[in-house]
Amino acid sequence: MKITDYLLGYSPPIWATFVAGVLSIITISLSLFLIFEHLSSYKNPEEQKFLIGVVLMVPCYSVESETSSKPVCRPTSKLNQRSSNILFILFICNYSC
Repeated sequence: MKITDYLLGYSPPIWATFVAGVLSIITISLSLFLIFEHLSSYKNPEEQKFLIGVVLMVPCYSVESETSSKPVCRPTSKLNQRSSNILFILFICNYSC
């Protein structure tokens, strides 16, 4: 048996999948609440637009972690990482200048 056959045939335990799903739902609901709070008090658009973008990446990472074992979802993983890094760098540059 090759190591690749072993790794491709792996599936996590049911309890781990359940715990990850519950924590993903909590993460998505809290981050959507935070985004709603920022949008309802949108007083500093130059700063808040990048902050909302960074906070919006949290649910994206949460969904990505649930679906990361599927090969179809791997390109979205790279896109999420790159876009969150760019948004964070722009937020820091905007905040420090």
